[in-house]
Amino acid sequence: MNAEYAFNNYKNWVVRKNILYVQLKNFVGITEREYIESLTFFQPQDERVQTSGISDKTSKIALNYKDKLKNENEDLLKYLSEEYRLICREMDFLEYGISTLSGYMPSLINDMVVKGMKWDELMAKYHISHSMVAKYRRKAIKELDVLYSERNRLDIEYMLS
Repeated sequence: MNAEYAFNNYKNWVVRKNILYVQLKNFVGITEREYIESLTFFQPQDERVQTSGISDKTSKIALNYKDKLKNENEDLLKYLSEEYRLICREMDFLEYGISTLSGYMPSLINDMVVKGMKWDELMAKYHISHSMVAKYRRKAIKELDVLYSERNRLDIEYMLS
């Protein structure tokens, strides 16, 4: 990942984070009825080979559904939690990086990326030209790419150890 990618995706991360937060807060999982219906209407594409002594599909579902339902819900909750954690990590890292920029760029880039201000608004607020906004943006990306490179290097070292 690099700074430009983070700049361009920050708004999407905010939306996704909020959706995941609501999903986690209100998590009820898959209901027993939904799970049984999904198994009942599931049609395998492979060649059918009977491997158990239970030939009645309904009986098989009745015997196994509670354990499988619990596992499905645990997997779903784990997935949602991990997605939420990863998005928070990316947002926190970008916001930290913005705060370490030189000069008055932290304020300008925070307004641009985090607050989503338009370039015209930035030009009026900071009394600078369009080309200066572009220049500060390029400079910020260059500085932040150094942080992202270091983080990526550390992540790779961690995975290899």
